[in-house]
Amino acid sequence: MLSLLETVASFIKRLLLMGNQKVRRIKLINQIKEKLAEYEDYFYRNNLKVDSDARDLLLKIDDFLNKWEWFYLGFIRWESKEVDLKDVQHVELLLKELSYISLYKRFEKYTQRVVVVDSLFQIMKEKKKIARNYTFEKFHNEMTLLAKQKYINFEKFIINRFFPGENYAFIKSYNKVEYNFQLMKTYGMYHFLYVYGSLENKTIKVGISTNNLSQRYCEAKGMYDHKFFTNDFGEIKIIESLNALNLESYLKRKFKHQRHPLFHSSEWFLLSESELRYFTNNEYQKDKDFMKIFNYNLDV
Repeated sequence: MLSLLETVASFIKRLLLMGNQKVRRIKLINQIKEKLAEYEDYFYRNNLKVDSDARDLLLKIDDFLNKWEWFYLGFIRWESKEVDLKDVQHVELLLKELSYISLYKRFEKYTQRVVVVDSLFQIMKEKKKIARNYTFEKFHNEMTLLAKQKYINFEKFIINRFFPGENYAFIKSYNKVEYNFQLMKTYGMYHFLYVYGSLENKTIKVGISTNNLSQRYCEAKGMYDHKFFTNDFGEIKIIESLNALNLESYLKRKFKHQRHPLFHSSEWFLLSESELRYFTNNEYQKDKDFMKIFNYNLDV
């Protein structure tokens, strides 16, 4: 780890000596980030947490690297800036501090076993939590997307890295949940599934929202009133679920042949009396496919 930080420090100094060579500077900045990613890997390989002190130092260094990279890429941002001696000296001090705590600090261990994604893939295959024909390339891409997901706390499943590199995950968490990428990737994005419309005209709108249901209602009512001159629009069903987006997608597929001819939209439907009972009589609760999505959770 110390050797990597020494390499980073030498690369940082080299940035000062490159004149107008923008492309080479950008390449070197990316090499610095790769070295810092390797430094970060040592923590996870040894089941160690990057504590608040190390995290703050890494974030400060990354901030300088990003500002320099933006400048030499030609991005017009107020934060972007050219490499100068003062900033380089500041980063050198940050690296020295990082070296010191790396050498002398006792870092806390994760309570769960941390593994790299390819190991997790093999373990999940052996435990039959994913199909035999599931490819590693597909799984790896899915893990990369989940690591970027910001709607819920995926720290229970995947370590949130500071610098781009291999993803590391917690075996125990994945053992506790059904692995379903389609349901996991948008989990927590929306919290409510709503059904608004008119039972008299058998017209409904299906949609989703995080918290602004009143605005969604007003928008839907405005669209309805533009087509119908009746005062019969109202709330039919509100379902709270962290998988609201997948529930909406499911309903759109279920009623795709009942799309309303007056609306050029995949969210408006013209349903029969029996189909309306799916919502008014809570018959969706007897729909196994709907309830599988509704009941899916990542609470570990």
